[in-house]
Amino acid sequence: MIRYLILMLVLSTTCFGQDSTNIDRVVARHAIKYSPFHLINFYPTIQLAYEFRIAKRFSIQIDGGLVVDDAQNTDYVDMRGFKVKLEPRYYLSSNLKGNFGVYSALELYYNRVDFDRKTIQEECFDFSCNHAFIQTHTFVVKYREPGFGFKIGFVKYISNFLIDINSGFATRFVEYRHPEYITDPLPERGLFRSKRREEDGIRAMPLLGIRIGYRIK
Repeated sequence: MIRYLILMLVLSTTCFGQDSTNIDRVVARHAIKYSPFHLINFYPTIQLAYEFRIAKRFSIQIDGGLVVDDAQNTDYVDMRGFKVKLEPRYYLSSNLKGNFGVYSALELYYNRVDFDRKTIQEECFDFSCNHAFIQTHTFVVKYREPGFGFKIGFVKYISNFLIDINSGFATRFVEYRHPEYITDPLPERGLFRSKRREEDGIRAMPLLGIRIGYRIK
């Protein structure tokens, strides 16, 4: 990840100064994008973005997605919610052809996800618990995560089609809301998913984004 960021910075420095007429071609007036890899996130979403130019080198990208339920994850049932992002961008440079550009960006985001969990507990009919039975409870877990990040990226055009790739680092403010009687929440696990426990906290994490899209002239 660090090597990738250094490479992007070197690339932007090399290209800078060659783009006085081509930067307009790199910064799309309007572009729509789709992020396919959001579907393999721990809380998967159908994620779409819209970028629009506000000045010669500046644009704003608005990103939003609806959480979809992961049928294979039996511990996290009926996932629902949304993820939204706001991303101001500054384009550093472009190449001579005007089909490749490098940018830096600030990412502000908020994730709001709810899901159902089942727990099995042993309960008693009487005070001395001579007659125990098993009871299944269903409860709702609420996951809230605002955060911000900084990243470097590039956009490559093939005609009006594009691929947008970026990476960087983010600070996350994580909050889980469980019922008070839940004492042992499950760990998160799975492919490309962290294995931290469901605990509140401030955490740092790397960012990697890959989007495909179309530039609207």
